[in-house]
Amino acid sequence: MTRILLPRLEPVSVREACCVVDKTPSRYPYLGHLDDGLSVAVGGNGHGARGSDGIGQPASTVVLGEPWDFPLPQKTFAPTTAPMAQPDRPSYLKPPFGLC
Repeated sequence: MTRILLPRLEPVSVREACCVVDKTPSRYPYLGHLDDGLSVAVGGNGHGARGSDGIGQPASTVVLGEPWDFPLPQKTFAPTTAPMAQPDRPSYLKPPFGLC
């Protein structure tokens, strides 16, 4: 794709890497408002691409101010700017990170 977009580019070296994996302490994505006019949908926890439709639908609901109609409470996805304590969970409840 790079050669199509930048045909004259002559890189010194080329390296591929895994996608960026951002993990939230709650292990749920953050969907909500940080400030007036600033909303976020971040923290796929290694599953962002696979869950993009499932994350995008409630994210758009929040951003557009529509009524929340999803099985988990909206506060489960509330963004935080302060560090949270890591919940102590059994290993079978932890998502399989690093699958990118």
